[in-house]
Amino acid sequence: MYENEAENGWAPEVLLPGERPFMVLARQYRENELMNMRIAREYLNYLKWSTDIGFERVTLLYADRTVPEGSKVVEGIGEIQRRYFTTVDGGRLPLYKILEIRVDGHVVWRRNG
Repeated sequence: MYENEAENGWAPEVLLPGERPFMVLARQYRENELMNMRIAREYLNYLKWSTDIGFERVTLLYADRTVPEGSKVVEGIGEIQRRYFTTVDGGRLPLYKILEIRVDGHVVWRRNG
């Protein structure tokens, strides 16, 4: 325990190995915020800028009315723009059509409703 942290009432109860108390608070804030991300763009930007997960590990399920299933899987995201994302093969798709974001096959974000 670092000086004055317990006395100030903000010392966390659970420390991961190598974590300092302020790191735990930051981690808890990030985890809580991630649960509240409503749009795919926020989550994709989080993956790009705040983690070491590269877009080569990310696949997207997006709505596509041209196929009987109603959705397609996209692998290989190029870049994230304000309203669109590009694919590595040169495609450009709107962000609002993203239904799921998967990392290594695990769903990490799903559109509500």
